Amino acid sequence: GIYDATTPRALDDAAGTFAGEAGTFPMGFVVGGAAYAMDFSWLKGLERLQPAGGIGLRVMFQQVDHASWMGVTTDLGVKVHPGAGFTLAGVLQNAGLAAGPSGLPLQWVTAVAWAQDGVAAAHDRFLLEVDAPVAVDLGFSVRTGMEYRVSFGAVSAAVRGGWKQEVEVPGAAGISGGLGFRWRIGRLPWGFDYALVPWGTFGAIHAISLTLGVVAPRPVVDAREALAVMRTPPTVFHPLRDGPIRIPVRVEAASELSAVLLDDQGAAVATLMVRTAVPPGDAEVSWNGVLPSGQWAEFGRTYRILIQLGVQSWTRDVSPVRE
Repeated sequence: GIYDATTPRALDDAAGTFAGEAGTFPMGFVVGGAAYAMDFSWLKGLERLQPAGGIGLRVMFQQVDHASWMGVTTDLGVKVHPGAGFTLAGVLQNAGLAAGPSGLPLQWVTAVAWAQDGVAAAHDRFLLEVDAPVAVDLGFSVRTGMEYRVSFGAVSAAVRGGWKQEVEVPGAAGISGGLGFRWRIGRLPWGFDYALVPWGTFGAIHAISLTLGVVAPRPVVDAREALAVMRTPPTVFHPLRDGPIRIPVRVEAASELSAVLLDDQGAAVATLMVRTAVPPGDAEVSWNGVLPSGQWAEFGRTYRILIQLGVQSWTRDVSPVRE
């Protein structure tokens, strides 16, 4: 929220020209919201697109002089990943009700993004995004932004820039820039972000945000990788005779290592290693052939181990067998 009571109240004469000032008037707004999203990769036939959807709810109040607005609005969005680093998304914004001089600006936004890993370093990512909002009271316009992020073990840093064609404020260039970082302590991240938005005649906006994780995330599973056709024979091991299978991992720089066991349908069966900080050198991922229930896995069945090291991931197909 923000509030200001120092804006001069301008007076007009009968011809509509400026006729001096008469004190000041207040302006302010308060916005609060909540959001929820979920993965829809379980939908049959859409697994490879990794569909996801979300809903956001906002309650807002705004006042300009003696006029005020109060409203409740929702945003509904969906996104898919067709492959080759591309993401397609759409969101319906401001579907709701408002009490006041005007309603809410209902609009639809279509977006496409492209991401590429390993651009200039082993653990980096470049992201480019373009979107276009369409609304009854808004002509067609384009917005674009980019981000370059690089990871150094448990720390990641990013620089960002953006531009939008449609500018509401006189004298605004429509550009913005920023930077930020995330630092994982164990499995919980905290971070800081800063953005600068030149705002024309109103000066510049300096936006600062602090992020703190309070719940450890679940292991991330790449559905496209997990559901890929198994093209190579699995590695056979004998847990009853030889013990667990051990997969060596070469760590070039301090990073985070995790591993998830998947069945032949791509469903997560067990977490073999939670996200753990590992130093440069040799590490390993192991599985003793036992499931979380305490029972042996199905002998002769092929399982897939999804290994993630920093921003990289790969799989290893394994099959436990009896003597």
